Amino acid sequence: MHRPTRRSSSALRASLTSAGLAIVGAALVAAGCGKAAKKAPPPGKPTTVETICGETDGAAVRVTGHFRYRRAMTGSFCYSTDGHKGCDMTLYATGGTPPSNTIDDVLAKEPPKEIPLVWVHVPVGGSPGEMKNLPARFAEKDVALHLAGGGVAHEGDPVTLDGQVHVREEPADPAVPGSKPGRHCWLVVTWAQAPS
Repeated sequence: MHRPTRRSSSALRASLTSAGLAIVGAALVAAGCGKAAKKAPPPGKPTTVETICGETDGAAVRVTGHFRYRRAMTGSFCYSTDGHKGCDMTLYATGGTPPSNTIDDVLAKEPPKEIPLVWVHVPVGGSPGEMKNLPARFAEKDVALHLAGGGVAHEGDPVTLDGQVHVREEPADPAVPGSKPGRHCWLVVTWAQAPS
């Protein structure tokens, strides 16, 4: 007849403590709490909202402007691609009220002046350079970009962004007389901080 071996209470406590720590550790990792803190990338080449489209496709850049949701009459700003969620936003060169791109702007006696901007793609998350997910219907107060040092930028706040610029050449449209080739660009954000 086999009798179970009797363990000392200190050995039993040690094994339960180890098992408990392993379970808690696994739960933290599964929840994302166990991953290393995001570190700032090396600063990108300084550029401006007005000149960013002149950069080389794929270049690491740093640009300062005013963070805003994209003014458009269509669609959602946030979406998932290959399991990664992100939001398309804009970075304006200056503060002030940007055009809303609605029928009210078109019909206004004095439409708002255009402000130079660049589109930015921001991952959804809680680290610097990531933002809170935006629902299909949101208010300006819902716009929240996480900054280095624990700060948060909201709609219209000045920010400095690091990221990778993507540039696409656009040929002239042969159907439009006088059409000229152009460039379209956007920034994929990797880091965000308050301007220095």
